[in-house]
Amino acid sequence: MNDKDIAARLKSIRTDFDATWAGRDESWSLGGNQGKFALAWENGSWCECGGSSPTTHIFKNGVVGFKFEALNEFVCMRTAAKVGIPTAQVDYRLFGDEPALIVSRYDRILTPSGVQRAHQEDLCQALGVMPEQKYTSDGGPTARDVLELLLATGKSSANLRLFTQMLFFNCLIGAPDAHAKNYSLLLSASGDALIAPMYDVASGLAYDRTRDLGKLAMSIGGENRVGRIGASAICRYVGQNAPELKERLEENGLSADVCIAEMGRLAKAVPTAMSEVLDDAERADLPGAAELGTRLLPNVEKNCAATLRLL
Repeated sequence: MNDKDIAARLKSIRTDFDATWAGRDESWSLGGNQGKFALAWENGSWCECGGSSPTTHIFKNGVVGFKFEALNEFVCMRTAAKVGIPTAQVDYRLFGDEPALIVSRYDRILTPSGVQRAHQEDLCQALGVMPEQKYTSDGGPTARDVLELLLATGKSSANLRLFTQMLFFNCLIGAPDAHAKNYSLLLSASGDALIAPMYDVASGLAYDRTRDLGKLAMSIGGENRVGRIGASAICRYVGQNAPELKERLEENGLSADVCIAEMGRLAKAVPTAMSEVLDDAERADLPGAAELGTRLLPNVEKNCAATLRLL
């Protein structure tokens, strides 16, 4: 497929012509809210895949109703990578006049014989929860459910640390859509399970409705209000009121002191990293970068400062 072909495909799934900074819904993952398709990069060209041929990249052009949402996701994903969190590789470019977020599939392995699939399960699948219940508010997995699951994995210490970093990052950027299906485990042939890199990460703080409502998809220590998560919530997260859980987490290196220090590190690092990513986006002349920056960065800075005060 050439750029013109891809532009036509992007245009065909772009049903939203009235995206605003207000946003339409508190939750983003509603049926049909985001158009996407997958292609393979092979021999320097984008290719459609037929039969059992594996794709290598996912193309997205944003969530319905939210202005520059795909660019928002690009900025947040690049920011996460800058602060040291394993994150799916992303690019953002124009095909004709159609912008696209291009996500490299982390569940693919390049071998001498070609591209192979790696098995993954999102956390709803891993916990046996139906996808309609992916939000905690709909009866879906809680952070404690996830901690209990990860404690049972062979690489429990690494998984607990990585999940906690991702959960805290989503808290700091005010991500309203970080539900259980947006975290996954990669499963190896030997049966090992490791938290997959971050994906589907975007901030709600650029949009009036999600900023004003200020709720996270998964609470930390029972607190899901953006800007209200501090030391007390983190202590509850690591089992302050559940001694057996607390002991098991501490044995795996996840104590209250460790978590508070990590939240503090991220709260200091995220605004600087996001500013650098936005500057790079402006220098690259990505459409909407300057406008998104004025809406997003000050609110992320404010949330990170509020979090530091609560620590």
